Amino acid sequence: MTRGTSKTAKTHTTKGKKPSEFKRLWQVLPHPPGSVVRLFSRNGDQRNGDFAESAGDIRRFADAHAEGNIYVAPNPTDFRGGTRHSTRHVTHWSYFLIDCDPVEPDYDAAAALYQALTWLGEWAGKDFKRRLPLIIDSGRGMQAWIRLEDIVLDPNVARKDGIDAGRIHPKTAARVNSHWLKRLSDRLKVVHGCQIDTSVSDLPRVMRCPGTYNAKTGRKACIVNYTDEVFEGFAYLLSTIDEKYLDEPESDVEIESGQTWQRVFHHLTRTAQTYLTAGWSEPGRHKTANHTARTLREKGCTRHECWKALKRANKLRGEEEALPLDQLKGCLNSAFGGD
Repeated sequence: MTRGTSKTAKTHTTKGKKPSEFKRLWQVLPHPPGSVVRLFSRNGDQRNGDFAESAGDIRRFADAHAEGNIYVAPNPTDFRGGTRHSTRHVTHWSYFLIDCDPVEPDYDAAAALYQALTWLGEWAGKDFKRRLPLIIDSGRGMQAWIRLEDIVLDPNVARKDGIDAGRIHPKTAARVNSHWLKRLSDRLKVVHGCQIDTSVSDLPRVMRCPGTYNAKTGRKACIVNYTDEVFEGFAYLLSTIDEKYLDEPESDVEIESGQTWQRVFHHLTRTAQTYLTAGWSEPGRHKTANHTARTLREKGCTRHECWKALKRANKLRGEEEALPLDQLKGCLNSAFGGD
């Protein structure tokens, strides 16, 4: 059983010395005038952020924070200060991101990702098996970064107009991302031991940076399929969804770290909210606990606060249906890292 590796992806090669992963990444990222690339690191509860204007800047940031996990934001931004940027700082919708996360001991993340791409491609009339997008091995799971045209994010565009003259409302773009990721997740459920991570729909999303190590597995993240192809028209196809799916746009409220779970409750997914108020439901107690822990961490909860929330929710359906505490602790570790 392979673990996050690909047997079928084609790797781009160049004559002479192979460029570093940082340089290859820089070459395929969009760089509209005035934009920078945001970087982020996490080492336990320690967070650091910066921006890059060159591949060398990415390398320097990665070297400075080598003991932690390093992430990069694919969508362009003009934000040059603070640790993390938010939706209002993102200038363009440039990627549709798919992240296949392992949820079972035996998994094949590459097979899961290619199955997701096959289904999405069949709907959109794109042969992603023949023309693969940028594929990243995160050191655990597999990611597809499908390059769109650089659609300008404009809060003055009507939310339900979709893409208008190359512009789209930021909340509409985030909602379109969320809609298709949820459809992929509902369609595939657990496939080859993996699930689609539906939380990568937000525009300032950071993804594992190729050329850096996954602190949890010790494996190096890398570009599996290198391409700078822009899938023209794909953003327009994604955006042709029923208006009812745009009625509740993604929240752009900034939540500082260190919050109690009650204070971020209304910003959680429905699955996480249900777990915290009524106990686990489909797709099962272990997957629900994993999802909730990850969502709480992403919304700013500390490890300690998340553990309190998980222990409480774990008891809501009675002792007989509760996860053993060692397995529940495993869900916490999966979200935050460590033992």
